[in-house]
Amino acid sequence: MSLVIRGPGIAADVDRVQVPTGDVNLVPTLFGLVGADPADLLDAVAAHRAEVHPLPGRDLADVVRDRAGQDPADTPIYFMA
Repeated sequence: MSLVIRGPGIAADVDRVQVPTGDVNLVPTLFGLVGADPADLLDAVAAHRAEVHPLPGRDLADVVRDRAGQDPADTPIYFMA
């Protein structure tokens, strides 16, 4: 999946993430970029729903911000089939 993310804290000179990721990581990464705590959001949803489950996927905000580097061995990746 191609995606362009620009904003504060994201280096403008980083053209692309060079490690493989999956779309299952999109929502956790967006939460990470805006500073939202998934556990707090889960609690808020649980107050109004009978059944809730944690989101699958990983927060790759540090990869987007180029803080985790581009070494695939050091980068969190989550694939879901």
